Amino acid sequence: MFKALTELVTRGAVEKSSQEPVAKHKPSLPVRLGVVSFLNDCSSEILTRSLPLYFTVVVGFSPTALGLIEGIAETVTIVVTAISGWLSDRLNSRKPLVTLGYGISAFARTLMFFTGVAPLIAAARVLDRFGKGVRTAPRDALIADDSHRGNVGRAFGIARSLDTIGAVTGLSLAIMLGIGAASMTTDLFQKMLLTSIPFAWLAVIVLQLWVPQLPRLTHAKTYLSWHIPKEIRPFLLAVGVFSLGNSSDVFLVLRAKEMGFDFGSILSLFIVYNVLASAVGWLAGQWSDRFGRKRFLLVGWAVYVACYVLMAQESSMLVFGVVFSVYGAFYGLTDGVEKALLADLLPGKKRGLGYGAFQMTLAIVAIPANLITGYVASNYSLPKALMLSGFFSAAGLLIFIAMIPKLRAQDIRS
Repeated sequence: MFKALTELVTRGAVEKSSQEPVAKHKPSLPVRLGVVSFLNDCSSEILTRSLPLYFTVVVGFSPTALGLIEGIAETVTIVVTAISGWLSDRLNSRKPLVTLGYGISAFARTLMFFTGVAPLIAAARVLDRFGKGVRTAPRDALIADDSHRGNVGRAFGIARSLDTIGAVTGLSLAIMLGIGAASMTTDLFQKMLLTSIPFAWLAVIVLQLWVPQLPRLTHAKTYLSWHIPKEIRPFLLAVGVFSLGNSSDVFLVLRAKEMGFDFGSILSLFIVYNVLASAVGWLAGQWSDRFGRKRFLLVGWAVYVACYVLMAQESSMLVFGVVFSVYGAFYGLTDGVEKALLADLLPGKKRGLGYGAFQMTLAIVAIPANLITGYVASNYSLPKALMLSGFFSAAGLLIFIAMIPKLRAQDIRS
C-alpha cells in the first residue's frame, strides 16, 4: 500500500533540499508525511463521522451539547497549538513534536474503546484534539522548511491529497465491512473504533521509522516571547471572521440525517466529498505555485458560502447530496493553499510560530462558532444555523479581498 502511494506521487513531489545526495526515486518529505496522514485519516475519518450520531442518537445529547464538546476540544487545542509551534522553532528538530502529537491521538482513540462511557468518550475526543494541536504546526512548518518558493504549493498539495485519500479509504473500508449498513448503536460504535485504532498506531510507527529527523535550518531566540507575526496578521483577521461560519462538520452530518440519509449513505457522501477534495487539492496546490495562492482562496471561500446557503435551503435529497459533494472542493481549494500562503508570508525563523498562530486562530474562533451553531440548531433549526454560518463566512471573504494588498511574500529561507 505504501509503495503504491509513493510511486503515485513521487513524480510530482518536491525535491528535498539537503546537503546529502538524494536517490532518484527516493520519496520526498511531503510524500512521507502524506503517507502518515493517510494512515491517520483512515482512522480519524471513521470516528469523526460516527461520533455525532453516537452522541445524539445513542446518548441523547442535543446539538448544543455537541457544540459544547467540540468547543471544549478546540479550547484545549488553542494553548497546545501555540506552544507547540513556538517550541518547534527552538528545538533541533520538529519531528519529536509531530510524533508525540500522533501518539497522543492514537492513545485517545484507544481509550474510547476501553471506556465505553459517554462522558469519558467525550473526554477522549478532547484528548484526540490535544494531539492534533501538538502535531499540526510543527508538521506544517516541517513541510515548509523542506520546500522552495516555486514548489511549496505542490508540497502541501501532495500532503493534503494523501491525507484526503486516507479519509476515503477509511470510510470505504467501513462500508465494505458492513459497518455503515446498520443504525447507530453502542455495538456499532465499538466496531467503528476497532476498525479505526490499528490505523492510528500504524501512522505513529511509520512516522517514527520512515520520516527523517531533519535538523532545523534556522533557530529563533530561546526565551519565551509568543506573539502573532506581523506578516500574517491581516490574513489571520480574514481567517478568523470567515471561520466564525466554519463550524464542525458534525452539524452537516445531523443535517443529512434530518434530510433522510441513513448512516451508510452519509458515509458514502463523505467518500465522494473527500475524493473531490483530494483531486482539487492536488491541482490547486500545484497551480497555486504558478498562478498565485490568493485567487484559489477567493474561489474556495466563495464555494463554501454558496454550499452552506444551498444546504440550508435545499429540500431535495438528490440536490443536497450533490451540493454536499461539491463542498469537498472548498477543502481542496483552500487547505493546502492556505498553508502554502503562510510559507510565502513567513520568514523561516517564525514559521513554527506562524503556523501555531494560524491554528490557534482557527481554534479560538471554533469555540463560538460551534456553540452558536449548536444553539441556533437546538432552539430554531439546522437550516437557520447553516445560513448564519454562510453569513459569517461571506463577511470573512469580503475582509480577505480588502486585505490582499497587505499580504507580501518573504524569502522562504530567511
